[in-house]
Amino acid sequence: MDYSEIQTRCDSLADQITAKGRECAEVSVHIESHGKPVVSTRYGKEWYNNPGQSAYHRADTLEEAFDKAAEWIDNIPNFEEEAYNKLLGKVADALDFAREHHIKADFVNPLEVLMKQLSSNVLK
Repeated sequence: MDYSEIQTRCDSLADQITAKGRECAEVSVHIESHGKPVVSTRYGKEWYNNPGQSAYHRADTLEEAFDKAAEWIDNIPNFEEEAYNKLLGKVADALDFAREHHIKADFVNPLEVLMKQLSSNVLK
């Protein structure tokens, strides 16, 4: 792989992150003495404060590191998926809170129905 191919691959991966609606996408390559190549990926203005917004992909070859980075990018949820997952988490937290504090079933049952509906949509 020459410099031009490496730059093209970095640009392409950064564009894929941006296509998922993420800002400040950055992809870089690290080649260290006596080490394996690393492709670094990150996005967001404060990626260093948000686990999951950055990753290092180390492999035996640079091509393999790029492939690992591409797989990581494929798994970045889009904003709709992320919002849906957060909603599921908040409803689950509300149900746990209600059960722990013995909230009346009249209030809890509608949440349980909502949770079942949301969960069934995830499985579809």
